[in-house]
Amino acid sequence: MSPNAHKLVLCERGSHKQLVFSNLESIRGGFQTLDIVAPYNNCTIAAKAPEIGPIKVGSDQWMSVELGIAKDDGRSGLRLQLDQEGFLTSSHAGSTDTTPSYAANNSGPILQGGYKTHQQKETPSMVLDIDWWKYEAGNGVCLVGSNKSNERTRLKDGGRTWVVNVENGTISAAKTPHLVLGVDLPDLTLVNAMNSECALVFDRIDDKLDEGLAVPLTLKSHPAYAICPQTDTPQRIEEWKVSYQRLGIGSKQHALVVKRDTDFIVSSSQNFILDIPFDKFVEGTDGQTLSVLSMDNASKNKTKSRRFVMNINGTISPKAVPHLVLGIRPGMELLPTTTNANSRLGIEV
Repeated sequence: MSPNAHKLVLCERGSHKQLVFSNLESIRGGFQTLDIVAPYNNCTIAAKAPEIGPIKVGSDQWMSVELGIAKDDGRSGLRLQLDQEGFLTSSHAGSTDTTPSYAANNSGPILQGGYKTHQQKETPSMVLDIDWWKYEAGNGVCLVGSNKSNERTRLKDGGRTWVVNVENGTISAAKTPHLVLGVDLPDLTLVNAMNSECALVFDRIDDKLDEGLAVPLTLKSHPAYAICPQTDTPQRIEEWKVSYQRLGIGSKQHALVVKRDTDFIVSSSQNFILDIPFDKFVEGTDGQTLSVLSMDNASKNKTKSRRFVMNINGTISPKAVPHLVLGIRPGMELLPTTTNANSRLGIEV
């Protein structure tokens, strides 16, 4: 189990957050841990938390396991198998003498030597599932299993069937092939300026910003990393008339490119303004993630709460609370990044 693993999510095909695996062919014939080669090195899919449940939904009772991406330590990786029906099954809680009585036997047909058969030694108990079958980038992917019915677990034509794309190393949702397995970046938050482990120190960019230049938000404190958008395109809350992108810490190849407008930090292409969510000027921002945003009513964009100061030590503070700085959420670790040939420097938002 890897509680600090980065959450497993859906993302757009071709996104800088999409997961590329090196050994997809191997999961067609047996249980294997998946080797991730992009955007991280030496990582795999792992459980973030213990199995929970039974959770009653209607007449069903479900077991669930939250999943994430973690360093491959040779022990924590999830063992998965693709069966003929497109389910990615897991031996996470297989049918053994120690299996809880509420765990389901969800074995399905696999291909061995061209014939449909059933796994004999490792009986999968769960399948990979899109949370609530919401087909949208950023939505989570977990393991689920009914503790009553194998048939309920293995519902077809929904968020539990997948396509393994051996040619490019990705795994896409069968129902929405433009969405593939991806990773949620560690989110950008506020931390105490004295927290040396979590405070982010930026490469010297203030002189360039003073000259009116656009620069990527790359990090001196964490070489090879930068502030990056969590999604490739802005999200929208129509009721509030606002477009936004959440921010995280990822590879510097995908750094957010910004410029300065007096005390405001603004994305260079769409003029989205760096924002403290709901004015949460506290450590951890009450669990919210910093973002860049733009209100339809432009007069509401440049508020006092969105003013920032670039400190002499390379950190960035909200002007209203100079004892806090931009940082990585405590407890999150940065995974080893990979240089991707399809990457481009400076995704602008």
